Amino acid sequence: MIATDAGAMTGDRVVSGLLQGKATLGAHTNALNAWSTLYLNPGGDIVLPALSGIGSRYLTVNDTGRLVATMLPQAGPNSEGVLSSADWNSFENKFNLPVLTSGSVLISNGNSITENNANLFWNTSTNRLGIGTNVPNTPITVNSSNSGSGYTDWVAETLAHNPETEWFSDSLMEKQPLVHTTTHSMPGPIYTLIREEQLFYHPWQASAPDCCK
Repeated sequence: MIATDAGAMTGDRVVSGLLQGKATLGAHTNALNAWSTLYLNPGGDIVLPALSGIGSRYLTVNDTGRLVATMLPQAGPNSEGVLSSADWNSFENKFNLPVLTSGSVLISNGNSITENNANLFWNTSTNRLGIGTNVPNTPITVNSSNSGSGYTDWVAETLAHNPETEWFSDSLMEKQPLVHTTTHSMPGPIYTLIREEQLFYHPWQASAPDCCK
């Protein structure tokens, strides 16, 4: 049985009753057997108050028991909606971000994102990169805590021709200055490390010796 106050012109329209089966609300054209579009409150919201219980968890669309995704708007930068399957896979397989530190250089271990500031760090205040240290005191600072043979550390000062570049030989645990007598305009490094404790000075700068130390 379906009861309605179909003749009312003002106030709420109430449709209620008990029915063995389904109740259909629809609109017709002039003929009762010709269906037309039914608009529900096109000037306002459709309100479903206090849905509860197992049978009321979802709105039934096409007898599926759930909303059909294609009938809902897809989410966008400025609108709410449903996720596409591609977007869902992106969220489902996302990396879990830990609590990060300012200046951290992010590293992927294949499953998540991690950081290792003691070995790789970018100082956001001074725009300096530290390798082997999180306190870089030059544009690029490379330090090693390994005091065994075969390891050489560099501390590079600004441009290559400035006279403050230093290198460290771990086997002797001493620091040697590299003094540049003139500037250069050719590309490439001034010094090239050949082996531990020996640096080769590029021969295109004639005013310097062939090697240092």
